[in-house]
Amino acid sequence: MGRARARPRLAALDGRVYALGGDCELAVESYDPRGDRWRPVAPLPRGAFAVTPLAAACSGRLYLTGGSLAARLLAYEPRRDEWDECPGSPGPGGRAVALVARPPWLYRLEQQRDRGALAVHRYNTAGRVWTRVWAGAAGTGPGPSPGPGPCPLPELRLLPARCALLGRAVYLLGGAGLLRLLLPRDGAGGEGEEEEEQEGEDFSYRLLPPCPQARGPLLPVVLALPESPRDGPG
Repeated sequence: MGRARARPRLAALDGRVYALGGDCELAVESYDPRGDRWRPVAPLPRGAFAVTPLAAACSGRLYLTGGSLAARLLAYEPRRDEWDECPGSPGPGGRAVALVARPPWLYRLEQQRDRGALAVHRYNTAGRVWTRVWAGAAGTGPGPSPGPGPCPLPELRLLPARCALLGRAVYLLGGAGLLRLLLPRDGAGGEGEEEEEQEGEDFSYRLLPPCPQARGPLLPVVLALPESPRDGPG
């Protein structure tokens, strides 16, 4: 990078990697792996210091929220090289722990500060409207929310959290376990979705066992491997 920064967020869009935010940092840089070089792009809007934000690419734009941005949602348009502040807000809630994309939707997962509950808000990138779509589930068994309000998940310490999206399943790795949450099927999805990831009701969830040999922070990633060629002709 052209300048050092603390606690930025990395995101990929259209074959480029973007370094976003950081402590008291408005500058944004783009890395082109084909040319092996960084270049500056449009900085974040004035007053939008993004410390420990969440980032996701969706429908040709980069989106940034959470961290010091709280409920604000910023969108970067690479063709215009400009940042816009998205209208509306997911409303008062907890701290954002994950931001994932299922075009044309963005899903913001929040944990309530007081009760440890998990809630999900969805943003329509075409209509530019927020909707609260899930209010959490109690206990450890799978199933949709039993009531209108968020229910606690005392078994899972989500903060700090890391997440990975595989098909329509969000894997959220917290300090004490792993949560698997199924998003609705109305996203774009992909041909590579595993059959087991497609089974289950929308927003059904399951607590999975933690990594038994964890030493320090864990960073989940999704690795897509090419299919093995068939042996022999045909």
